Amino acid sequence: MNRVADYRRSYWGKDREPFALKLVGARIYVLTSAHDIAAAYKNTTTLSFDDGVKDTMRNFGISEDGCEKVWRRDYQGVYPNPSKKSFVSLTYDLNKHQLHPGKNLEALTDKFMALIEQFLHLKTIPSEAILQQGGPSNRLSLMALCQSVLVDVGSRAIFGSRITDISSDLAKQFHVFDQKSWQLIYQLPARFTKEMSTAKDAVTSALEQYIESPPETKQDRAWIIGAMETEMKALDMKTSDQAILLFMIYWLANVNAYKSSFWLLSYILINPSLLSSLQNETRGAITGHAVNLPYLLTRCPLLNATFDETVRLTNSAASVRNVTADTYLNGRLYRAGSKIMMPYRQLHFDQAVFGPNPDSFDPSRFLRSKDLNKNPSYKPFGGGSTLCSGRFIAKYEVIAFVALVINRFDMSLVGGEKGEEQQFPRFNRTKPGLGIMEPKDGDDLIIDVRERKI
Repeated sequence: MNRVADYRRSYWGKDREPFALKLVGARIYVLTSAHDIAAAYKNTTTLSFDDGVKDTMRNFGISEDGCEKVWRRDYQGVYPNPSKKSFVSLTYDLNKHQLHPGKNLEALTDKFMALIEQFLHLKTIPSEAILQQGGPSNRLSLMALCQSVLVDVGSRAIFGSRITDISSDLAKQFHVFDQKSWQLIYQLPARFTKEMSTAKDAVTSALEQYIESPPETKQDRAWIIGAMETEMKALDMKTSDQAILLFMIYWLANVNAYKSSFWLLSYILINPSLLSSLQNETRGAITGHAVNLPYLLTRCPLLNATFDETVRLTNSAASVRNVTADTYLNGRLYRAGSKIMMPYRQLHFDQAVFGPNPDSFDPSRFLRSKDLNKNPSYKPFGGGSTLCSGRFIAKYEVIAFVALVINRFDMSLVGGEKGEEQQFPRFNRTKPGLGIMEPKDGDDLIIDVRERKI
């Protein structure tokens, strides 16, 4: 969709007027301006996000009985629900209670910080990331390092140690699923999705065992998981349906952090002067075996700007609304029965906002303009009523991981057999976007790593 929008503007001019497409008989309106997207966000009566969530649940395999229960509006469970919201709508509130600033987020953040520190030693780096081992250094795949560490960290921090006791290869199975999850969303025929389906079934099976485990074995789970399990039991949902809802939480918690970290470290490692500057800036946040997150957030402007620029360039997410009745937005008519798509990448490359070279990597744009990350055209975590509840922990996890990696290890890019330098990994723009882009198949950075004294 981003390529279509790019082509449309190159052909008709650089305006950001809405346009319509017809795909398999369905009319899709594409919004590419912050002004139009803001109007779509405000309309929660005739523009529905819920239909897309229902479709995703069914794609994951929830039963019709389970789907009816979680969308029922007369639901009353354990958690206070005076407005008689559906369980799905109540889950948004539960997520905010866990993931917005407060005691629950502080407790979860502490778990993330401790687990990241635990994994980032030469002796504790997961074997999946190691290509060659011996002596004082290891040769690693950067993508495998980010994926193996951060998916395991996210699993343990949110679900507790019980989930990895049940399945030691859960992170591997999730990675297989995640790489091919677009097949599920776009409902490819089963004969084309065997690898994805096998991995999905393995993760679902582990989560079913997790749900059936005694509560005393899950005391280190995050508050949100305990609250969801309690509410799902109050709904008398089947274990298989509960597992699917937890799978969606697991997916959302783990799908983007490792990719964001991979791209952030790739930009840093390709640019030695940026690496040096960030090491100097963040060194004060690394004390012994602890990461001082407030230091990173308040005293490291270059790190925060580099994060903002990385997610601006690598985000390929889009939000979709179903038009349930004829609707006017900013004076234009959108017909009932159609869909509205909002590809955020189009906003992120607006020259009027990000300057004449929006496709180039330039963290200084966020240093020159202190409020650029508050601009309506900057949407790395979506917006409106569907603004990502996990945006705080997502950033905390990534910047802590990156700061610890660049301070704990001396890293060098491995040259080719003929001495050629590694190239920056290419974006995979052919795979339908569900968040942060992956690199093209086979693209990675191979690094030699040795531990340094902090």
